[in-house]
Amino acid sequence: MIVPMLVWFYIIPALTGMLFETEYEWIEKPGSRPPPPIIDENAVTFDPLADEGATDPAMVEEYEPEMMEVELPITWTEYFLKSGLMIVFMFFGMLM
Repeated sequence: MIVPMLVWFYIIPALTGMLFETEYEWIEKPGSRPPPPIIDENAVTFDPLADEGATDPAMVEEYEPEMMEVELPITWTEYFLKSGLMIVFMFFGMLM
């Protein structure tokens, strides 16, 4: 009963990990963006620099999002190889 789980979670990832490189991508970390300013519905235009203190270049900070690295999903080739390996291992397991 435990053999299919061992094959799927340990043996097949070890074999495909030798053939396919894991790809990563940098994305903006969820929740790192500051909340948007509240805009008055009656205001004609919204100017965030209208405040006299905000016109000072030292006070105006450029927003840099906090980034994190995530693993990209597997490709179709890797998916079909994993499925094929599972079928082969299960076939030989049934023969035994």
